[in-house]
Amino acid sequence: FLTFTGRTDLVDAARLAGSIGHAQGRLGHHEEAITGMRAALDVLGTDDRDPDVAAINCDLGRALLFTGHLDEAGAAIERALGAAEALELPVLTCQALGLKAIHLEYVGRYEEARTLHDGAIALGERHKVPRRHVALQNASVLRITQDMPGAVESCEVALAAARQRGDRSG
Repeated sequence: FLTFTGRTDLVDAARLAGSIGHAQGRLGHHEEAITGMRAALDVLGTDDRDPDVAAINCDLGRALLFTGHLDEAGAAIERALGAAEALELPVLTCQALGLKAIHLEYVGRYEEARTLHDGAIALGERHKVPRRHVALQNASVLRITQDMPGAVESCEVALAAARQRGDRSG
């Protein structure tokens, strides 16, 4: 998208590249997603009042997390979380909280991760976030893998929520 000449065209192309990066990440093409989203953020900058920048940081954090770039992932997730909270974007805040929790799991901080998962669940319920069952699923995985109290019940609740939504991805 760097062949555009006008600033408006370039910004629009960067926003589109962010959306493409989101799709690539969801398809498991994380390295391509990372490259495109980094390029998009190079154009869009670090404006923490721009919902697109917040969303791109969240998706970038996810892709970096799932490719093992933990330090970079943590920074991108923090940027997304800070902006999402400041902009009062509950869907993005719920996603970023969940990613931060997973990041904490990767570095062995399980109790803190549990607390953030529970926060994502509560936020999702309070704001009726459409895919709030994902927070339930992620919390269940942590509870099962770390043999935490309530693990089986947590899985049953997550499964029921996914069935209610008709989501077969988790």
